[in-house]
Amino acid sequence: MNKLFFLHLFFLFTVSAQQMPPVMSPIMINAMQVQTVDVLCVLIAPDQQLREVAALIKQDLEFTKQLSLTITERPKVMNAQELQKLATRYTFILFLTKQNEPDAIEWRLYDADQAAMIGGKRALYQPGLLQDWIDHIADQIWHALMGTPGFFSTKIAYCKQVEKKSGRCTMICTRNAADCKGVTEKVLVDNAKIHIALRWNRNAQHPLLLYSECTPRNVRMCVVTAQGQKRIVSNFDGINMQASYAPDEQYVVVCLVRNGNSDLYKFHFDEQQHKGIYEQLTPGDGSYFDPWWADNNRIYFSSDVLHDHEPSIGYLEPDTKKVTWITTQGFCTTPVYCGKNKKLAYLKKIDGLMQIMLFDERTNKHTQLTKDNSSKSTCSWSGCGNYLVVAVEDQTGRRIALCNAKSGQLYAVTGDNQICYHPAWQG
Repeated sequence: MNKLFFLHLFFLFTVSAQQMPPVMSPIMINAMQVQTVDVLCVLIAPDQQLREVAALIKQDLEFTKQLSLTITERPKVMNAQELQKLATRYTFILFLTKQNEPDAIEWRLYDADQAAMIGGKRALYQPGLLQDWIDHIADQIWHALMGTPGFFSTKIAYCKQVEKKSGRCTMICTRNAADCKGVTEKVLVDNAKIHIALRWNRNAQHPLLLYSECTPRNVRMCVVTAQGQKRIVSNFDGINMQASYAPDEQYVVVCLVRNGNSDLYKFHFDEQQHKGIYEQLTPGDGSYFDPWWADNNRIYFSSDVLHDHEPSIGYLEPDTKKVTWITTQGFCTTPVYCGKNKKLAYLKKIDGLMQIMLFDERTNKHTQLTKDNSSKSTCSWSGCGNYLVVAVEDQTGRRIALCNAKSGQLYAVTGDNQICYHPAWQG
């Protein structure tokens, strides 16, 4: 097997086996000045439940440090004159009112200076986890405040190292994206194996999470539903990993290591023959891995074809199999594409640390996004294209963080002595 791919694979397998020191509590990883918008949150004739709901909404909206909420209570909604008096201290005024029949929260958002309502909805509580309801309300308010979709109720998946009687292994978990306390964490896969390379499908209504599972015979590819139902989907001898769906979901590109060589294959299920068909896309002249099928029908990948022991990033067109390189110098790997902003995120080794880079297809420019003292591995875009979820390692440990795609600011999600890695954002 090619040495570069072996090192890449060795890293994927051994991140779970490293003994790391305790992880810091969930805080901002790298300090950066962030301009905050002050919001006054007014609870109208609240009971204890509304106070608890407001505290959780505040926790969500302040997650990225772009908003600062002050909570107060009043018996009734303010008039225009009262709102305008507060404009010297607050940009926006948010009113929260509880409605008991049925159980619902009504929120209304006002521009303080203009004393004009700019958004409002009634959020009906559905049976289930309270935090999911809170995150849904926070999504609505965030959209009204910031003009971009909220991300609080979206799901991220990740691997978490655990100790069992049989030895060290990994669970696959999901949680809401900004859930630092793990309230919404759900275990999808829990067995005595090592798991790597998480990838979601593209169907938001029927989400599936693909992952690779290490066995004594091979590394097989599996899929699990949001309810935890599992099955094997690719079980060739060798290594089966890193699946990525085409935009129409009719095809999947996968990385297979067969006969010692790592190549990319296009897979589809042939209805007439009633079997899966694999078509090799790469010429077998080196190691090809990290495939990502972009919305523009390009398949991005990493490969050592240009430089031995130093991966570069390129893309191929699945119909013609023509390859175009977008990086030719430096250690660059793990490309992930966002159709919302037409940007490719990838990792590049800079001064000994893996940092997130962005490539803009429209300008053909490369920009370094993160510049802190932590090393990154495995990132994935949010559906809105404003954030990335990334695995971060520094002297304090290994954890999952969100990264602002404009500022590069990192916000820790997991912590408290957990060792987590290989995140994937459903979107």
